[in-house]
Amino acid sequence: MANKTWTKEEIKTLLEQNDRAVERGLVAIYNRQTEDEQFAQTTSHHNGRGFNGIDASFGSKLAEVVLKGWHLSPKQVACARRILRKYAGQLLAVAQAKEEAAISPSDYDSVVNTEEAAVA
Repeated sequence: MANKTWTKEEIKTLLEQNDRAVERGLVAIYNRQTEDEQFAQTTSHHNGRGFNGIDASFGSKLAEVVLKGWHLSPKQVACARRILRKYAGQLLAVAQAKEEAAISPSDYDSVVNTEEAAVA
C-alpha cells in the first residue's frame, strides 16, 4: 500500500485540526535536537534541526511531557500549535524520511518498475 506524500501546507492544516498531531510534532522536533541540546533544553548547534533558540526551552518541556505519556492541556496545545507552525519544513522532512524508510526493497522495485513501464 502506498504511503501518503505530504506537503508543507497539509502538515500545517493537520497541526491546526489535530491535537495529537501537535503532540507528535513536538516530539519529532525535539528528537531532531542533539542530545546535549535536549539535556540543556537550549539550542547550541545552528544546524537547522530541532527547536530554535527562542522555542528550545518551552518546546523541549512540552515534548518531554508527551514523552512521559501524558497529554498536553488545551492551553499547552494552543501554545505548541503556534510554535510548530514555523517548523512545518522540518516536520515535512520527518514525514518524508518515514515514507522512505517504510518502502521495502520489494516495494521499491515495484515502484521503479511501474514508473519505468509508464515512461516506456
